[in-house]
Amino acid sequence: MDSRSIVSGLFQANRQGGSDTVTSYQVIEKDEVRSLPIDALIPSKINRELDHDFVTELANNIRMNGLMQYPIVKPIGDGTFTILAGHHRIAACKKLKEADGSYQTVRCLIKRSDDIDSELLLLDTNLQINTLSVYDKVMAIGRKEELLKEKKKRDHAKGGNLKHIIAEESGLKRSQIQTYLTVYKKAIPEVKEALRKEKITLTQAVAISQKPANDQLKAVMKGREKVSAEKNTEACFRKTLDTTLTAYVKVNHELDRLLQKAGTELTPQQEDLKRFVHEIVRFLEAFHDV
Repeated sequence: MDSRSIVSGLFQANRQGGSDTVTSYQVIEKDEVRSLPIDALIPSKINRELDHDFVTELANNIRMNGLMQYPIVKPIGDGTFTILAGHHRIAACKKLKEADGSYQTVRCLIKRSDDIDSELLLLDTNLQINTLSVYDKVMAIGRKEELLKEKKKRDHAKGGNLKHIIAEESGLKRSQIQTYLTVYKKAIPEVKEALRKEKITLTQAVAISQKPANDQLKAVMKGREKVSAEKNTEACFRKTLDTTLTAYVKVNHELDRLLQKAGTELTPQQEDLKRFVHEIVRFLEAFHDV
């Protein structure tokens, strides 16, 4: 049997289930691939938010080509499984199930890992996503260092620079890892929240994180006041622009009316005046739409 036949068979099992389908609670004693009821697959509580546009795109791709990579799950102990890797794939399969009844079961790689290894796998999966926000990267890398320390202690392992390990596994530079860890370890919650809401940049978050906690809070509040002042300034500018535009539109209409009423050819000065007013109105309208 060639490789394409093998893959085709896996796709068929995904759609219709197979002899290895787990239909009730069973003890899984080792890492293995099994078909699982899709309703038994539960998203991890610490997974990032789903990209629903990507889920739709992925569902269309799976409908045409099948599921190309097994999601990775971990048994919870009550017949359900926590998704460790493949949240978007599972969401796409659920979308197909709702649409046409396919993918009642999904073939998954079931991992017999402890909580530390399971969370590390989930973090590594998220860190490979290009669209991950700066805040999410900070939290993922900070949490990964904590888990690696726990794993090192659990396994009685010695040596190994954790920052170097994280950099190598995530594909980031060591200097980037240090930047993310600085914010994770030193920034107060208000600074992290400002970063999450994109009120401040990563560079600003690093700079603020070097300050004492009280000064960090002051810096965040000052930033909020600056944003509020900028919004007020913009609102005043918009109001002035609206008033100016309205006035010039009236002037333009009145000028056209008077020139038409005159009923004679316009002098060069009148032509220049008309053109000047029209250009001002066009400029204000264009600026107003920005």
